[in-house]
Amino acid sequence: MLFQFDPQVNHVGMEATSAQDAIRQIGEGLFRTGYVKESYVEAVLEREKNYPTGLPFEGAGIALPHTDAEHVMRPIIAIATLKRTVPFQNMGDASQSVDTAIVVMLAMKNSEFQLTLLSRLIETLQDTAFVRELLAAESQEALASKMSDKINGQ
Repeated sequence: MLFQFDPQVNHVGMEATSAQDAIRQIGEGLFRTGYVKESYVEAVLEREKNYPTGLPFEGAGIALPHTDAEHVMRPIIAIATLKRTVPFQNMGDASQSVDTAIVVMLAMKNSEFQLTLLSRLIETLQDTAFVRELLAAESQEALASKMSDKINGQ
């Protein structure tokens, strides 16, 4: 399966004041473009409270917020690089936070694909050079292209 990336839902140098603000900004873009239902943002925020998604990778802190397929109309992966890091709770230890520079927000229609994608993303984002490339991307198109090439193996 090829995972979908759409430049119009990506953000370069997004100004977010908190993890919740980053999720809201990205999620509202997904809703405006018809990828997710109106319930999506609140569902992601609620899930993030119980199952945090911040991961401390060597190149940068990265968060992978997502929620259940029932809130998704069409599958998509949105990527945002942040102008300044914001703390997300650590996936491995919720008592700690991760200064997050990249948010990769998933909207999947199939939970099996979501698990496959999460594991592929975690493996991919361990590549410090690739994370630097994402952080250096100067356009929404570049983010989509780099991530698609890497995740879809092209």
